[in-house]
Amino acid sequence: MGRNSGLYGVPGSTLDCYEAWGQRFEAYNHYRLIAGAAQALEEMRLAIMAAQKQVDAQFFAFECDEAGLPIAEALMTAAANGVTVRLVIDGIIRLNHTDRYLYVPWRGGVERRQLAVNLQATLRMIRRMRGEGVQVRVESPSPLNLMRRLVWNHRKMVLVDPDIMALQRAFIGGVQPTAHNAGWHDFAVEMSGDMMNCLAGEFNSTWDKWGTRGVSAYSGGLVVADVPGHGILYPLTLRLIRRAARQVIIESPYLQGRHLWRELARAALRDVDVSVIVPLNNHKQFGTPVGRVLDWAVHNGINVHRFTGTGGMTHARALLADDWVLFGSFPFNLLTAGRMGEIAIATPSASLVGQLRSFLADDITSSQLHVAR
Repeated sequence: MGRNSGLYGVPGSTLDCYEAWGQRFEAYNHYRLIAGAAQALEEMRLAIMAAQKQVDAQFFAFECDEAGLPIAEALMTAAANGVTVRLVIDGIIRLNHTDRYLYVPWRGGVERRQLAVNLQATLRMIRRMRGEGVQVRVESPSPLNLMRRLVWNHRKMVLVDPDIMALQRAFIGGVQPTAHNAGWHDFAVEMSGDMMNCLAGEFNSTWDKWGTRGVSAYSGGLVVADVPGHGILYPLTLRLIRRAARQVIIESPYLQGRHLWRELARAALRDVDVSVIVPLNNHKQFGTPVGRVLDWAVHNGINVHRFTGTGGMTHARALLADDWVLFGSFPFNLLTAGRMGEIAIATPSASLVGQLRSFLADDITSSQLHVAR
């Protein structure tokens, strides 16, 4: 199985094939959904500490705080034990810290100085990791390009001993080692199996440059990757919704794009049970679903649930479409689609479908139904 880097959409026949293959290889590929950002970070920390040969980690944000420091200490401990440790962090940390942009005209002097102190602590932590044998790369396109083009590498993954079948573990999701992220509702999926080869290839390409874009097929599904200028995850999302016959549930704080909302409405029109889960209190205002969009969705037969747990903020991003799941760093947002590096898994694994369906059902229970005006 290999990569088709020229693929903009995934043919329906490919998805049909993997619905059968996902059952056939169910015993070979293992998935465990870890609910809760703090719990997922702790599981990552323990896996890193237990590594025997290699750890590869990539995060959009990584900060020197109560969530980031334990991960940094684990990486340094692994390196001290002779493990090869590689870490990629996006250059956004130089512009955005503690979920706040440093260089905006309305930022007060006191707050700006505190953000600068936090940033310097993180940079010292990075220097310390390098001094302790952790190979760290901070991707740093120019600040002008970062702001103008959204040229960010948004991928989040941890790979532990990918070449040792008995020990290999991968973690994929929206979780990253920062205190504010750890306080939000989120999840990660721990995996092992032959998707590890695809994920290791993606990390290696990122280590060498910006990563590659396309679809890598493994025995039970697809590893799907976006890079700036080339997006496939948004078209794949639309295709999965379009072929659904029974149920669609999608959760993300950043659902955005008329194509996505129209595809959800078309699914509801053909009697598919369609639900979306969005925050009650979103930490961002730009690029997130606004009230009039949610009102439109309700009027078009979509069940809109506003998540009320963890202060009303969910950072989870996942799609359940009949017996397929799609999850990873991708936020189902047209504004950023094809502009940022992303990594996601699409699979019809019955085990993971069941786990994610239960997770989403719990989130709906922890939500209030949006009533249109």
